[in-house]
Amino acid sequence: LKLTSLCAPLLLPAATDPPTLTALTCAPIDENSARLLIGTSGAPIFSVSVSISLAGVPALTVSSPTPFFMLERPGAAHLKNFGANFLLASWDHRVRVLSPAGVQLAAIVLPAAISSLAATSGGVWVGAEDGSLRLWRPEIL
Repeated sequence: LKLTSLCAPLLLPAATDPPTLTALTCAPIDENSARLLIGTSGAPIFSVSVSISLAGVPALTVSSPTPFFMLERPGAAHLKNFGANFLLASWDHRVRVLSPAGVQLAAIVLPAAISSLAATSGGVWVGAEDGSLRLWRPEIL
């Protein structure tokens, strides 16, 4: 099944210009539903619930976007699952650990823009545009 064949484009709320989607991650809720976190070029990170009904005719139900977390400065670069939590890297060189409720649990600021993230059980590998690679072990581990 193609997602695009089951629903219309999702429109995110915007104060001025429509935001550009810059980061996306998905956390399963059960076998037929999931939670999407959507990062944009704006300040808010949005949460959307998605359910797929396979009984009879396939149908996709998508909730309205709701704000999940508000950045101090606009721009989400990366979103990743991190155990039961989420990692958010933003354009202001910060990596944050966010709870499922959207509460910041830990954060680090890097001297250069973040180019990549990899979550492991031992911490978070953070690649930066200055060529550096760091292992960050948030205090919540």
